[in-house]
Amino acid sequence: MAAASHTPPDTDGIDGIDGTDGIDAIIEAFVDAFDAMLRLRPEPDAFDPQGRASMAAQIRPFVTAGVAIPALLPGFAHKNQNRDKALGPLPDLAEAAALRHLDAFCAKVAGFYAPGCRITLVADGRAWQDLARVTDADAVAYTRALRGMVARSTWLEAVGFDALMPDVEPGGAALEAAFFDADDRALIERMLRFAEQQPSSAAGQGIARMRRLIVEDGLKATPLQMLTRHRAFGKLLSERFPQHLRLSVHVQDDRGPKFGCRFGPAVPARGDTPILPYHGVAVLGHDDTIEMMHLADARALPGGVTIETRHGRPWCVRRNRP
Repeated sequence: MAAASHTPPDTDGIDGIDGTDGIDAIIEAFVDAFDAMLRLRPEPDAFDPQGRASMAAQIRPFVTAGVAIPALLPGFAHKNQNRDKALGPLPDLAEAAALRHLDAFCAKVAGFYAPGCRITLVADGRAWQDLARVTDADAVAYTRALRGMVARSTWLEAVGFDALMPDVEPGGAALEAAFFDADDRALIERMLRFAEQQPSSAAGQGIARMRRLIVEDGLKATPLQMLTRHRAFGKLLSERFPQHLRLSVHVQDDRGPKFGCRFGPAVPARGDTPILPYHGVAVLGHDDTIEMMHLADARALPGGVTIETRHGRPWCVRRNRP
């Protein structure tokens, strides 16, 4: 992605980056902006002070060098196949609004640090399609349409298997063959045993939620298979993007080095995990505000909803007046 041209920022009291004070001020402003615009509110929450310090240490070399802060966000693989949750197989207003929010965060950063922040989305449905029962055609079509949306962004880019593993047949099998070994399997098996023995622990609750979603969404997977794929995918990303600030669509405790990320301006309640754009539908209110919901829940709203189309396909739903 070509670098965008920007006018010198209004530092609003932030010193230039020639000295330590200026660097520290920019780093603090970045961490504050992330906290305000992108961060979830996990429970427990270790962002203050551990996560703040971790994030500051990760971005300091880039600010010191005066270059763009690189961030990495895996996600946006494909639409949820459960039609009680999402409208159809292609990206819609839910993704468009999410990408605009990410772009707005990066623009906010550019307002006090001209090189800005560039977020790389690792978005390729072929990483998960076998486990999610997504057809080749739907996986490819979603990725192509999403990259078209990303191409209109100033600060975002999207990459997939073609760039990360160019010499192999793209897919989950190749990913696991290259980035999953006996030690990884032993680690996951210990995790699953602990979750079974301690169902009230964070791990136990997480595995229970995973089992529920596997049934709800008709996945062709077990927790072992899902965790295996996650582990392999994570190792691929660590190898290919060792210096990037790592963001996640899943809730973290935010102590670092990985931080949970949200896709809208509303600050979630403590411990809540908002519906991801590719697992739900954008619901337009009477004032055109956007709320992310599962489609079945949107249809149950007082007065119901009307599906709106764009580009010849379902795009969002609009609340009817009761």
